[in-house]
Amino acid sequence: MCRKLMFLISLVFVLGMMNIASGDDYTWTNDYPWSVLYISPWNWDPVAPYGGPGAGDTAFIAETEDPLVIDGDVAVRRIRGVEGSMTVLIINDANIVIGDNIRVEGEEESGDTLTFNVGDNARIDIGSDGDASFLNHGDHGRTIWNITDDAQITSECDWRFGDEDDDYFELNIDSGYLQIGNCDDGFRQNNGEFHIDISGDAVVECDDTRWRGRSDDFTNTLTVRDDAVFNILDGNLRGGGGSSNLVIDILDNAVVEMDGEVRMGEDNDFSAVCTINMDGQLLAMGDNFNMIDDDESTGFTQVNLISGLVDVSNGELRSDTDNWHMDIEAAVMILDGDVVGDIEDWVADSHIVPYHTRGDIATDYDVINLGKTTVWAIPNMRRAWNPSPALGETGLPSNGTVLSWNAGDFAVIHHIYFSDDEALVVSRDDLAYLGNTGVTSQTLGSLQLGTTYYWAIDEQDAETTITWGLLWSFTVEENHEVEGFEEYTTNPNYLFDSWIDGCGDANGMGGNGTGSCVDLAMDQTHGGSKSMIYVYNNTDSTGIDRDANYSEAVYTYSEAQDWSSSSEAALVLYVMGDRDNDSSSMWVILNGNVGAMATYGDNGDNPDDIKTEEWIDWNINLADFTAGGVDLSNVTSIAIGFGDKVGNVPGGMGVVHFDDIGLYPVRCVPKYTPDIRDLNADCVVDWKDIGIIADNWLTDLR
Repeated sequence: MCRKLMFLISLVFVLGMMNIASGDDYTWTNDYPWSVLYISPWNWDPVAPYGGPGAGDTAFIAETEDPLVIDGDVAVRRIRGVEGSMTVLIINDANIVIGDNIRVEGEEESGDTLTFNVGDNARIDIGSDGDASFLNHGDHGRTIWNITDDAQITSECDWRFGDEDDDYFELNIDSGYLQIGNCDDGFRQNNGEFHIDISGDAVVECDDTRWRGRSDDFTNTLTVRDDAVFNILDGNLRGGGGSSNLVIDILDNAVVEMDGEVRMGEDNDFSAVCTINMDGQLLAMGDNFNMIDDDESTGFTQVNLISGLVDVSNGELRSDTDNWHMDIEAAVMILDGDVVGDIEDWVADSHIVPYHTRGDIATDYDVINLGKTTVWAIPNMRRAWNPSPALGETGLPSNGTVLSWNAGDFAVIHHIYFSDDEALVVSRDDLAYLGNTGVTSQTLGSLQLGTTYYWAIDEQDAETTITWGLLWSFTVEENHEVEGFEEYTTNPNYLFDSWIDGCGDANGMGGNGTGSCVDLAMDQTHGGSKSMIYVYNNTDSTGIDRDANYSEAVYTYSEAQDWSSSSEAALVLYVMGDRDNDSSSMWVILNGNVGAMATYGDNGDNPDDIKTEEWIDWNINLADFTAGGVDLSNVTSIAIGFGDKVGNVPGGMGVVHFDDIGLYPVRCVPKYTPDIRDLNADCVVDWKDIGIIADNWLTDLR
């Protein structure tokens, strides 16, 4: 049964192209039955030598599951797809002139697919009735072009796809030629998804390109490979708008060149990722290489240069934001003029890094390419590689960090340099030398919180030749978390099974005999999504099944902790009280050492802060624990309590939240600043405080 399909065709004979005096000069041939229904003025048999539509006539081709085959010459005014999926096969030296455009419009959400297979030296010339020669313009319509075997397609105006809704466009061109004119944006995508593959010795030429990517959750691809050429004759290679990712692959001996610029992330609503992978011959542009071309874009551009030449000899490498990264392995990039300083800044800031950690980046001005800056990578297989921590990694623990790496080729001894002074490592100063080893790891001691460390591994082979390694770095966490309460759950990883209180475990057993009762809270948090709610009950225990008139919750470590780093100066607890709380002493004990108890208020804080319904920071000087005999290199337990632990005198009741318990280095805590001259509470008396006095010289600042 014939299916209603697909094309709305207006046919206009182009005078001078063909002779319609005989049927041999103008034929549509098809071996299977089919029907053609013209809206006006007549029906037409496709093999009729003299029949057929005249200028301006419109045809609605109905039927067939098999391809429409056009082997002769025909002039067409318009091909317009309406509904149903169909394949059009254009082969055997066919020569088709389309006077206006090809317009594909699918039914809403139908997923109809129109496939053009053009090969065997076929030729199509497409005109335009406005600003587009080919337009994929339908609701979820799909269009696929397969151009092979030296077929040629030329068009007067733009090729546009995804103008409405989530259209799909696919172009596969192998050993053919496609030329696209420019009446607006040349080769342009707005919405939907596209995949373009240019291979073999195919050539695609267009005046301009624009991949806007307005739809969500798509990854659009442009692949130029083998010996193919993608040439933008009079415009730019532009990509980056909306939230659709864009991947451009230039592979093998492919060439991509343009008269204008590469512009990634060029629209301010760009929030996706543009990726350029080059393992090919040439990426050349007549102007700048723009990583992000709009300072309001939030997206990211990643460039991976494995091999080949990037020719920006008439422009600069530039970006409007820092959201970009370039990895370079064995490729070469040529830039206009003396921009070595900019490039070296970008190398230092890790925007341009070796693709392989066994490589290095080098720059040259006016030697290799006169009047130009040349950037290239130098692979070195003898160099140590694959560092851990990774280059630039942050948040490393202050204790227990392990350096590891992969050995360079032929290495038998590894010389380790490590310091928080970059210059000492760069110069291989003895002050930074940790010694040598035959293994590829090194455990570090205590590190300074919030500090950046630099390290390098120099490889020595059996012939005692030493290959210097790259400079690597990492940064230690700003503070060391003791307890954040995030790992606990309401079942089965109960908080009160780790923090032992007076209420006992999940079965009400195993309590410590005090008036404490703790649990996980998610309604009041300082950081993250969880905190500890602590109910204290220090009333008279006489006649009650507990031993103490105070409250205590204790956490015991499975392995002793080392808090002895010279940078760890304070234990900080974030606390939130309740206005109805009874006054009570709040304290912390380490290792059960009551003689080194730290009590809230020791540093001048108001003990009644436990009635404050907002988060306050409780700073405890670690030196106070040390003075009381606590070995901070061997911390086995931490206890938080309320009331009189020593005298066991009854007290009051209340509820307090705790969160984000951690170790901090020496830092400015404004509420503890002792100097009344420190008017802005930054712990420094300087010109900023003088500025406050100058601005308020008639105001009493006492």
